[in-house]
Amino acid sequence: MQTLRVMILSAGLGSRMEQAGEPLPKPLVQVLGKPLIHYPLMLIARAGFKEVIINLFHRADEIKSTIGQKAFGVKINWLIEPQLLGTGGGIKNAQKLYPAKRWLVLNADTIIDIDLKELVNFHQKFSPLATMVLSQVRLRKYTPILVDELGWVKKIGTEPQEVKRSPNMYEVCYCGVQVVESRLLDFLPEGKSQIIEQAYIPALSSKEKILGHFLMGFWIAIDDPEAKERAERELGAKIKAVFKA
Repeated sequence: MQTLRVMILSAGLGSRMEQAGEPLPKPLVQVLGKPLIHYPLMLIARAGFKEVIINLFHRADEIKSTIGQKAFGVKINWLIEPQLLGTGGGIKNAQKLYPAKRWLVLNADTIIDIDLKELVNFHQKFSPLATMVLSQVRLRKYTPILVDELGWVKKIGTEPQEVKRSPNMYEVCYCGVQVVESRLLDFLPEGKSQIIEQAYIPALSSKEKILGHFLMGFWIAIDDPEAKERAERELGAKIKAVFKA
């Protein structure tokens, strides 16, 4: 069994993009002249990883043929799902075919400024069941996560008013990058599942340790045309500097 495997979650439908008239599947949507999926691939290559697993479902053949078997020196193992398995089921399915002790997982639709090697080292240092990359940017758009002053996750999905009553707690949100021990996947049912709702929340209820890694750089999920425009307008210079886009 391999100690660490790297995965990009890329099987989503991208419905909001397509409904707005975007002709390309979301992983291939052009952001600053590059396919969206190139951004996590560049992070993986920069960190020195030589292999990645990418799951696909919607318009899989089109994505696979466009990107190919290798990108930025990283070998790509395409994993085409017969049915959409979700963020949890996708990783659990990959674990069956490519067993590993630990998984570094990135969302295909997120452009983020992060050192993946540093993240993995951080996770190994503290040995939680999982490490979530967290930020206080764009809180209103995503599920609130409560962490203590040391970064340990205490609750997921808490209403913001509860934060005000807890001065030693901070409200943050998940940025689409995580390191998980394979044991976390045991919380998931077979088939389709969502990792936050069906693994992280039950794990916390079982007193498992989940740690937050606070992001210092920028991040944005390109989940609709407005987010794409915002990334190019507000973050374009930063993205170009980091990725040499």
